[in-house]
Amino acid sequence: MDKRHVLGQRGEEIAARYLQHQGYHVLARNYRHERAEIDLICRHKRWLVFVEVKTRSTQSFGYPEESLSPAQASRIVEAACAFARENHLNDLFRFDMIAITWKGSSWSLSHFEDAFY
Repeated sequence: MDKRHVLGQRGEEIAARYLQHQGYHVLARNYRHERAEIDLICRHKRWLVFVEVKTRSTQSFGYPEESLSPAQASRIVEAACAFARENHLNDLFRFDMIAITWKGSSWSLSHFEDAFY
């Protein structure tokens, strides 16, 4: 397993724990539909929340939250619709992003609600 994959998994675990502490219930992790993957799918109050987690070990190439391309966002939306259909859900939903940056042995986390679409 390469370093980026390990870093991404670590970031997703941190994001899941953070969301649970904020009152979110994690329904699914790494949901795949065709070419898309949704990192975390959660329920929070009346919302079904689809979360994209971006983790970086450096900001040399910009902030993690800036790395979501329009094509990737579109694929995530399509996958979210498929998840809702498959599970017969008709809830309100939104797309959040969690950006995590490692700084030495510590990390910083930013949660962007309703980050895209």
